[in-house]
Amino acid sequence: SRSIGADVSLAWPTNEIAVMGAEGAANVIFRKQIAAADDPEAMRAQMVKEYKSEL
Repeated sequence: SRSIGADVSLAWPTNEIAVMGAEGAANVIFRKQIAAADDPEAMRAQMVKEYKSEL
C-alpha cells in the first residue's frame, strides 16, 4: 500500500484484500448471531474481538 510507504507489495495468488475494518466485517459476517443475542452490543464486541484475532 502506498499509504504505508511500501515500495513493493507481495501476496499469495489466493490472497484477498479487504477494504473494511474488523468492526464492519464482523457486523456483516455475524449479523444474525448479533441480532439473536440477548445483549447485541456485548455479542458485537465479542465478535469484533474474535475477528481481529483471526487477522
